[in-house]
Amino acid sequence: MLKSQSLFNSKINYEAIKAAFVKLNPRRMVRNPVMFVTMVGAIITTFEIFISHEPRLFTIQIFHLAMVYSFVCQFCRSNG
Repeated sequence: MLKSQSLFNSKINYEAIKAAFVKLNPRRMVRNPVMFVTMVGAIITTFEIFISHEPRLFTIQIFHLAMVYSFVCQFCRSNG
């Protein structure tokens, strides 16, 4: 019988967070087309924050959304 593990197990979360940051390396993200497009979108919105004539709040929100999405996806792939 398998023991169920807690979602808040610090050892598991530490390893998953560490693996998620390793997977944010652009050389690894190129292998996954969805994550690569998300990374490119985050880079484009980063430049848009500084050169856009539009209100910056929307661009900053899109940038944060892309970065959080990237990290959460990498964390879930590391943990699963």
